[in-house]
Amino acid sequence: MRHPTAYCVLRASAAMTILAVRLAAQSVESRILSAPDGVVRLTYATHAGVCGDAKNTVAMGHVLYIYPSMESYGRWSGVQCVPGPARIELTMSGHQLSAARTRVGGSWGAASSGDVVTDLGTVPANEAAQAMLALAGRAELPRTARETMLAAAIADSATVAPGFLRLARDGDRPRDTRRRAVFWYGVTGGPAAVPNLAAMAKAGDADRSLREAAVSALAQMPDGAGVTTLIEIANGADDVSLRGKAAFWLGQADDPRARKALHTMIEADATPEKVKSEAIFALSQGDPTSDDVAFLESSYKRFTSETLKDRVFFSLSQTHDDKAMRWLLSVGADERETVKARNQALFWAGQSGVPLADLARTYDATTEPKVKDHLIFVLSQRSESAAVDKLMAIARTDANREMRKKALFWLGQKDDPRVTKMLTDLISR
Repeated sequence: MRHPTAYCVLRASAAMTILAVRLAAQSVESRILSAPDGVVRLTYATHAGVCGDAKNTVAMGHVLYIYPSMESYGRWSGVQCVPGPARIELTMSGHQLSAARTRVGGSWGAASSGDVVTDLGTVPANEAAQAMLALAGRAELPRTARETMLAAAIADSATVAPGFLRLARDGDRPRDTRRRAVFWYGVTGGPAAVPNLAAMAKAGDADRSLREAAVSALAQMPDGAGVTTLIEIANGADDVSLRGKAAFWLGQADDPRARKALHTMIEADATPEKVKSEAIFALSQGDPTSDDVAFLESSYKRFTSETLKDRVFFSLSQTHDDKAMRWLLSVGADERETVKARNQALFWAGQSGVPLADLARTYDATTEPKVKDHLIFVLSQRSESAAVDKLMAIARTDANREMRKKALFWLGQKDDPRVTKMLTDLISR
């Protein structure tokens, strides 16, 4: 006779084996959706070029995401980012996804008190990616879809571009979800995605935000695959605003063809002012060369539009190039320029961090009262001790009473014991 205890053990063992087989046969998506209310965790491999800080930062190539909403495209630095596996945490309620969080690297800590945790362990990356795309398609909240799309994009050896394209074309999905899907389609689709993105961008009857998303996606494509199409859109799209967007993204593309096209757009008389303005700014982005700086300076001399002149000042201030800073100061000191142009050049020079000593010398050499007045304001916007020193000197010794009053006004906004003492001394006289 079979021993009853041994029989029970055999039955339990067989049941566990059957359960394990069934679980193994389930897709990752099914396992997520069948989990009880609480938190579902899963881990899988990421592809080359993906890194993170195990907490809030996830990067993939030139795309940097910092939870919950900061994103950067292009070159980035100053953050801890090391390769590692994806760790995805999904909050489920009634077998529906209510929140998601994507991390790279590190290990799981304790869940929030009271949460039921279902840990699926390490799962195949491609299956995980398809599950994340499916969940993104069901997510009601765009921020939840954003996290799951990020989770799909970083999965190792996963074919995700078709899924992103389906989401982008799904008119039942929220606009923000579709925009994000367009972006990731560009990042993951390779050269084969260019015709679809071009069609989206050029579709005159499409939602403007989706057209703009397609333009942005073209700029994010690896190896400059979208640059030629971006140039075509910037030069000839049916919508001037879209042309401006394309010009802006050319500045983010870090491609010599893009920079050459921006030069041509800025020089061409036929380029609309709005597009030209975006092209000027775009040329100052990324890693502008000395030729780019010299080109913007020479363009300023050709422009008659004050809007475009102002754009040159602002754009050159963004380069933080020493030669550009000296040029801005030279415009500010040039009495042949209009007062407005001089003031704008000096303002942006001050904002860009030009040495205080140079601003102070410009003030001393200037005879135009309106420019001196403006320079006092520029000095007041700087936080260095030397700026306070110069304002105090103006307040005490400037020959022009109005300039002394202006300096005192701005000194009154400073929280500096030297200023307090000076004002107290003036009052007690």
